[in-house]
Amino acid sequence: GGVELFYDNSKKFETTTSGATVTGELVTTGDIDPSADGGASLGSAAKSWYNIFVNNDIHLADNGQALFGDGNDLSIYHDGSDSYIKDSGTGHLKIDGSRVILRNVANDDPMVDCIGGGTVELYHNGAKKLETTSAGGTLTGTWTGAGKVLQVVTTVKQDAWSEDLSNA
Repeated sequence: GGVELFYDNSKKFETTTSGATVTGELVTTGDIDPSADGGASLGSAAKSWYNIFVNNDIHLADNGQALFGDGNDLSIYHDGSDSYIKDSGTGHLKIDGSRVILRNVANDDPMVDCIGGGTVELYHNGAKKLETTSAGGTLTGTWTGAGKVLQVVTTVKQDAWSEDLSNA
């Protein structure tokens, strides 16, 4: 038979043929081990959790994915060698921010800096090489290209694309 536990004449815990039912909050001071072999799930497609609040880290093993959307439209994962943010849905992957900066892994050199409502800067090895401005853009250093791929504006000579632009 089943076991029932009450608090103040209100049933809070009972065993059932499929496991146990807790009514109210379950507070633990240690780990919750899903099973001896670690093969249990938390929830299911038919019985999902509405909110999960975590105060610290969520650890996923290599190839474990954080999946978002009804059709798993967005996934974030690491395959043991590379890390991925993958949008496979019908919409777009959008990153919103007043300033979005892509940095190297050491977090000491910018690669791309997008400043809200204005400038986009591209860097090489921490040195700014291209910057958009309200008038167009600024190139720094020597820029070369195959063929005439640059549409020339007033301050650059027609044949200057394969030359040092600082002398143009």
